[in-house]
Order: sequence, then C-alpha cells, then structure tokens
Amino acid sequence: MNADRIFTITAKEWAQMFHGRIGWLKICSAPLLAVSLLVWLLRYLDSQNLNAFSSVVILAMLPTIPVGISANICAGGIVIEKITRSLEPLLATPVTTAELLIGKVLAAVIPALLELWLCYAILVAGTYRIATWSGFFCTWTWGVALLVVAPLLTGLAGIFALVISARSSDARKAQQNALQLASLISALFAGWILYAKFKLRWVIGLTFLWQMAFVLSVLVVILFFLAIRMFQRETILSNWK
Repeated sequence: MNADRIFTITAKEWAQMFHGRIGWLKICSAPLLAVSLLVWLLRYLDSQNLNAFSSVVILAMLPTIPVGISANICAGGIVIEKITRSLEPLLATPVTTAELLIGKVLAAVIPALLELWLCYAILVAGTYRIATWSGFFCTWTWGVALLVVAPLLTGLAGIFALVISARSSDARKAQQNALQLASLISALFAGWILYAKFKLRWVIGLTFLWQMAFVLSVLVVILFFLAIRMFQRETILSNWK
C-alpha cells in the first residue's frame, strides 16, 4: 500500500470538494448553528439532575455530526467519476482498490471530524464560564467518544456511502440513499446509548465506549474488505453502469 497514492487521491477529492465553496458551506453551517444554539440553551439548565440527563443526550448526539457529512461527501465519490468519465483513467493507474477506497474515505472523514471537533470546541468554550457546566465536557469519556468512537462511526458511514455510490448511476439518488443510511446509523448509535442509559441503567463511561469502539472497529474492517471484493475494476466499469 502506497501512502503517496492515497494522499494523491485524497488531495484530488479535496480539490473537487472545496471548488464548490457554497455547497461546502451549507454542509458545515448547520452543525455549527445547532451547537451554538445548544450552548445558548444550556445557560438556562442549572438543575444538576437536568444536567446529568442533558449530558448523556449530548454524548449520544454529538458524535453523529460527522456521519452525515462523511456520507454526503462519499456518496459522489464513484458515481460522479462515472458520469464525468474520469473513472476509467483512474482505474488504469497503478492505484489499488484498497488505496482508492482509503483515499476517498479519508477525504470525507477528515473534514467531517474537523467539523465535529470545532463543534466540541464551541461547546466547551461556551459552557466554560457556566458554573453548573464548567468542566462537564472535559473528561476521558468525551475524549474516547470524539477521538475513537466518532472516527469509526464516520468511517463506517463513508464506506457504506462509497458502496452505494459505486452501485448508482445517478448522483442525486446516491446522495439521498447515503444520507438515509447515515440517518439510520446515527439513530442506531444514539438510540443504543440512550436505551443503555435510561432503560438498562448502564453507566455510560469508558468501559461502555471502548466496547462500542471494539464493535465498530470490527464492523469497519469487515465492511472494508467486503467493499474491496465488491470494487472489482471490471465490475464497476461494466455491470454497475
């Protein structure tokens, strides 16, 4: 596996992505506005019980921010190249299927995670001077959630979206299907945390999150190798048209 070829694919994706600044601004603005509104609302939640409830809900929702962004970007990763006829020259290069997948997924996952961490920074900075919330989000639990669980969740959605993109011939339909799948992944993630906390009465701490990270890492590895088998060059160029 060649890191230079992976970086070249990622850089190529970014060049196309940031060419449409307005579209990128639309993707990024919604989470930032939502977190800013959340900070404003937290100023009025000064009950300790309410804070404990709200922190779990935020922990369940915040890591899902990059999922939709990653899926949205990866949804056009293959189908747009098929439409613009740039896929055949790409597949004619020495790049391997694994390198192609990794490069395209990284191009979506990295900016999506930067968006997540920016939202988290706004959350921490906005609640720092609120007595009942000061330090609430600066724990190891939040570190594992945002630095381990969220990247795995985002990568999983990105790989799924690339598979959808490769099987599609219409970019808009691929994007719609990918966003629906991203919504399902986000709902399952958030729903499981809330169910575990309020129904099963589990402690949502480091042990719980590391177990979730292990399950997600297994799913990512399995899906990645399945995607490689599905991304046969001849199949993409012929059967999936």
